[in-house]
Amino acid sequence: MKRKQQGCVENIVFVPGDGSTPRLGLSDSDYHDLSQHVNIVLHLAANVRFGENLKVMVETNVKGTQEIIQLCRDCISLKVSIVYSEHLQIINFRFYTV
Repeated sequence: MKRKQQGCVENIVFVPGDGSTPRLGLSDSDYHDLSQHVNIVLHLAANVRFGENLKVMVETNVKGTQEIIQLCRDCISLKVSIVYSEHLQIINFRFYTV
């Protein structure tokens, strides 16, 4: 991505949130700001402790992904990105305009 779009790294903002809570645990104001200004979303949160309680895993991995999808639906200028990775190596990365 850095090679294709010069200056893109400087525009990356990490947003802390809680994927197991509605609207990622963000305030109404923060959620609205994200939906108005974000055009790329990279969802990197996951619980990979495979011995974890199933309810905790579902809340984090399934409900968290559902909350991210809803945020993406609410973003007015989102470009959809699909990332497939395995063992920290990016295999495929493409942008699609919604």
